[in-house]
Amino acid sequence: MSDEEIDALVARLSGERHERVVKQVPEPEIAAYEQRELDYPDPVEHRARTEVENSAHTEREWIDVYPKHVSPVIVPTFDTAVGVAQFEPGALECADLTWGYSSQWNPRPMFNTRIESADKPIWRASIEHERCIIACRQFYESSGTETRVSERTGRTIKQQYVFTIPFIKPVADAGLRGQFRFLRKPGPWFVLVAVFAGNTGIFCWWSYVSPWLQCEGGWPSNMVSMLMMLAGFGMVVGGLCGGRIADHWHAGATSSLGQFVAMLGLLAVFFVPGNLVGTAVLTFVISFGLFFVSAPQQLLMAESGKGGGELIGGAAVQIAFNFGNAVGSLVGGAVLDATSMDYRYPALGGVPFAAVAVLLLALYALRYERGDRAHMDVSRTV
Repeated sequence: MSDEEIDALVARLSGERHERVVKQVPEPEIAAYEQRELDYPDPVEHRARTEVENSAHTEREWIDVYPKHVSPVIVPTFDTAVGVAQFEPGALECADLTWGYSSQWNPRPMFNTRIESADKPIWRASIEHERCIIACRQFYESSGTETRVSERTGRTIKQQYVFTIPFIKPVADAGLRGQFRFLRKPGPWFVLVAVFAGNTGIFCWWSYVSPWLQCEGGWPSNMVSMLMMLAGFGMVVGGLCGGRIADHWHAGATSSLGQFVAMLGLLAVFFVPGNLVGTAVLTFVISFGLFFVSAPQQLLMAESGKGGGELIGGAAVQIAFNFGNAVGSLVGGAVLDATSMDYRYPALGGVPFAAVAVLLLALYALRYERGDRAHMDVSRTV
């Protein structure tokens, strides 16, 4: 088909066509079971209603196709079991085909099958050699348990539901350079530096949490794995709480709150005397704060990158997160060397970094989130 024919076919299939011609469709025989089971409309009445002659203006309409109806499809002129190296002019054609298979032993048309039964003889030849393309915007499925009374026939039929893909505005193709354009603004850097500083502060302590639990808390080595499970539980709870609060509050302020909780935990590691209960509670609290900030910070970067940089923003958060982990481990190790392996001091060394994260996120919230809306469109304000 030519480009013009393809455009016309797509317009026809989507219901947006400038010219329509009323076709004379012979009235097919309709078995009674069709009305009883699926409540099909009369094909002639349906076609007369949907194919309206209108060449003066563009009219958008939905075309519902039922078994035994004739529908426009795209068919190949080659054997689909063999295929072609590349499409040449004439490789595809438009055809009006009837939906459904008929057989001598079954008067009812067969019009669908499951993939696990598609290799049966009645389907095999078509699947291998006679495939076609059907353009559709939605499809119907009947409920296996729900029924309703047909308004037209008064009979009980299966309840049908329509499945469709909602319209989603496409992400702008900003090009490689354009995807980084949002980083010219100060707002995203507030968030990225805060992520880096916050993780650096926490991982000053977290990188040496196992010897801290044993030396300061008095936990036996065989219990450390159980405490790591407690820390994991704190991460899960923190992630859920941070996401839920960010849904109803400002994401920047929520992140600042989480970093503040983690900073208080680091201070307590240094100042509170170590014991079994205290070290377990602090492990949970700091792990809670570590993941409390995850969802709101991801949200901030996704909003900052609107217009093509959303994926770059999400990736930048992960880079800052991992970079902070590595630097925190180095800083914590240097503090241990300087304090003769006192495992309380890495936490104290991480406090200034955590404080920087709290300050940056608080400044972000004051600058960009002052207003009535829970989530500002930071792509326009930063």
